[in-house]
Amino acid sequence: MKFEICNRALALSIKNWTVMIALALFTALAATQQLTAQDDQAPAHHYHHYQIVDPGTFGGPGNGLQAPFFPRFGVLNNRGTLVGTANTSAWDPYCGCNAGDAFRYQDGVTTDLGRVSGGIDSQANWISGNGLIVGLGDDGILDPLAGFPIPHLHGLLWKNGIMTDLGTLPEGGNLVFPIGVNNLGEVVGSVQNTVPDPYTMFNPGYGTQSRAFYWKDGVMQDL
Repeated sequence: MKFEICNRALALSIKNWTVMIALALFTALAATQQLTAQDDQAPAHHYHHYQIVDPGTFGGPGNGLQAPFFPRFGVLNNRGTLVGTANTSAWDPYCGCNAGDAFRYQDGVTTDLGRVSGGIDSQANWISGNGLIVGLGDDGILDPLAGFPIPHLHGLLWKNGIMTDLGTLPEGGNLVFPIGVNNLGEVVGSVQNTVPDPYTMFNPGYGTQSRAFYWKDGVMQDL
């Protein structure tokens, strides 16, 4: 009697599981068919298409958007204008490499932004939303304050194709490094003065104080 009850219970359990499995398979099949029908009716997804663009050079082997140890974050604005530096065919004796000029790339055209009179190199570090560009360039004159062979480095602002030298602090100094500029023409960055400093940010080699600066309308302020 006990065995007969167990057998009936087992048979009922198997039957119930068979029904449940069949229902599950039917539900899954119906869902799959519904999703397939929805996919057939849904509009095709349009993917963005990107194109790799090389701004080119000014006769040298390469170009770049940053200088060693100074990464750039503002080299491209919402207008699609890109700035950086591109090699020329001239030789830079200070680095033992090809010299480079700051460039602006817009709508397929790469423009050489030029350099300081007598200089070898220039580079663009930042472009604002309305197209103001800051960077730096050398004048080809060896800096006596540096402990290694490097020329004077001038901070530069380009506005409507016109280059302006930012000057330096009242204490003097021969290295001005603009970091960024906003739509109002306010420039910030770092500048070396003539005060000896064994703990300078540019150690080893550059043994003078590093000061943050703010520049506006031809006046540089020590921050």
